[in-house]
Amino acid sequence: MDAIPYSGVAALYEGGRAIDTRCEGYADIPNKRPNGPDTLFGMASGCKAFTAAAILSLADKGELSLDDSADRLAGGGILDPAVTILQLLTHTSGVRDYADEEEGEDYESLWLERPSYSMRKPEDFLPLFAGKPPKFAPGGRFGYSNSGFVLLALIVERATRLPFAEAMSERVFKRCGMERSGYYRLDMPPHDAAIGYIAEGEGFRSNIYSIPIVGGGDGGCFTNGADMDKFWRALAGGGIVERALAEDMMRIHVADTGDEEDRYGLGLWIDKENEDIIFVQGFDPGVRFLSYYHRKTGRTLTICANTECRLGPIVAELKPRLS
Repeated sequence: MDAIPYSGVAALYEGGRAIDTRCEGYADIPNKRPNGPDTLFGMASGCKAFTAAAILSLADKGELSLDDSADRLAGGGILDPAVTILQLLTHTSGVRDYADEEEGEDYESLWLERPSYSMRKPEDFLPLFAGKPPKFAPGGRFGYSNSGFVLLALIVERATRLPFAEAMSERVFKRCGMERSGYYRLDMPPHDAAIGYIAEGEGFRSNIYSIPIVGGGDGGCFTNGADMDKFWRALAGGGIVERALAEDMMRIHVADTGDEEDRYGLGLWIDKENEDIIFVQGFDPGVRFLSYYHRKTGRTLTICANTECRLGPIVAELKPRLS
């Protein structure tokens, strides 16, 4: 960790108990507040699994079907009516991403002309992609799309009649016992949340102007290793949705994801070398996040960072201990 350098927390859990925790760096650099086991970190895209779980909870109660038209459930006139909920969940919808990394678009540059503090709910993102031609026909191939999960968040709101953050608390966090996780505003964070930092010259600047002010369906939740362990165990144990739906979420739906090589389920990834290992990942300006679950051993590993450091060496050391 000293050689990277790393700022964050890596936590390995078994049966709800932390069996190895590594804490390095500062949650607040100017005030030298250290990162600790309970520190909350941004997840970036890692929380797409929460959005998927909320959608499946609606399907579990018959409030929607994964084969339903996503456009109809989102309110209509936003995208091709042929696109289904399942295609949004598997990134096979063809819906154009509002920041298309495949085409070299820079996520942080989005907020130069559109203030990041104005992005507070799913509808705020619609002008970024609604009405644009699709990248490919629905179901044509895998094409990672944050826009697809923005639409899923909008569908969650319409189905539950609750703001997205409240719906996620009811549908996911409370069912898992995740007492600390939440979609907190960057300008109103909990006292023990880590500030995300971007290298600037010889120092660091906060990421508050580089990502949306509050997270949503495609990313931006805050969590820690203890809460992620609760999420994985609740998901696998039928605590969020019935086991059959949970199994469907964790199985391979897309075997060919392109350069990533790992396979994709519903809102989460399946390890290319070991199908028993499922994971989520997130990379934003000032955020690095990985969380793994081994379906046979029940062990979880969550690696959080609040700088744009390399996680590879930590993964190489700790991931083998999932088995």
